[in-house]
Amino acid sequence: MEKSRNLRGKRLIQYKKSLKLTTLQKEILVGTLLGDACISCRKKPHPTYNIKFEQTYSKFEYIDHLYNIFEPFVGTSPQIRNMLDGRQFIWFRTYRHKAFEFYYNQFYPSMINTR
Repeated sequence: MEKSRNLRGKRLIQYKKSLKLTTLQKEILVGTLLGDACISCRKKPHPTYNIKFEQTYSKFEYIDHLYNIFEPFVGTSPQIRNMLDGRQFIWFRTYRHKAFEFYYNQFYPSMINTR
């Protein structure tokens, strides 16, 4: 499978069509959504969903581990976010993908009717 980094336009669209969540990714997704990952939904022009994983920088190894598991769904490596109070966070976000719709509907049921 082609790596997802640096893909743009039609190549990225085709690449994303080939993606399917593995059993491990599904299990980790449920666990992290019960914890501190979150799903966002962009409603227009049609609903698309992505996952954000974020922890304090001291949890870098954990975020790196999650990144390695979800790497096919991610276009950029984990990023550092510096807060004004000096705290640092490490995070990454997946591509917007239809595979996450089921999880959005399970974890954010009150949001379904607002589309």
